[in-house]
Amino acid sequence: MTDLEASIHGERILWSGKPDKKVFILETIFNSFFLISLLWSGLVALCIFICSKSDLDLVAWIAVIVGMAFFLFPVWIYLALAITSGKNWDNTSYVITERGIYISGGVFQYDIQLKTFTEVLHINIHRGIFGKIFGVGSIEMIVPRNFQEINLGGYMVRQHDKNQKLFIIQAIPNYQEVFNLIKKMQTDVYADTMFPNDQRPEGNHGYNTEYMSEE
Repeated sequence: MTDLEASIHGERILWSGKPDKKVFILETIFNSFFLISLLWSGLVALCIFICSKSDLDLVAWIAVIVGMAFFLFPVWIYLALAITSGKNWDNTSYVITERGIYISGGVFQYDIQLKTFTEVLHINIHRGIFGKIFGVGSIEMIVPRNFQEINLGGYMVRQHDKNQKLFIIQAIPNYQEVFNLIKKMQTDVYADTMFPNDQRPEGNHGYNTEYMSEE
């Protein structure tokens, strides 16, 4: 049992898993940040080469080195992410319950995020190069960054703002199964949100879901 599963109480766990370690680390290392780091490093190497052709004294060289160290800040971030990718994998877990989707992760601190099924705006399967090679895939979900409350006829309704972000279950072998599970839960919960069990109008039986609304 993972730490994430152990932290969930009073909810039925429908699925749990971790990302494929090989793909998780490879995708952490070889991404768009890798290309940016190569470009940044190339520019620094070019600047140092140009400076080496100039007659600079010790103070000037110290200034150049300090300046280049600051300029390489994106590279330091990339290297830190690459070096700590193994620790990040240790802390990364996924759990799906009847309430929503939990994702844990982090390197220097342990974080748990929960997104309910009503927050999932769009969902799709993504398979990159390493995913296709090793037979895994990722579930990408677009969710709102936060909600705001609006007053509709005296009722306070929570509405998501226009700022959105990705919520990802990364590099899992049974990605199609998990994708279908989330879609089913999303459809069922939306149906029960509109017409909860025992509160549906006559002749409308919803999706005959198993989920009971809270009193």
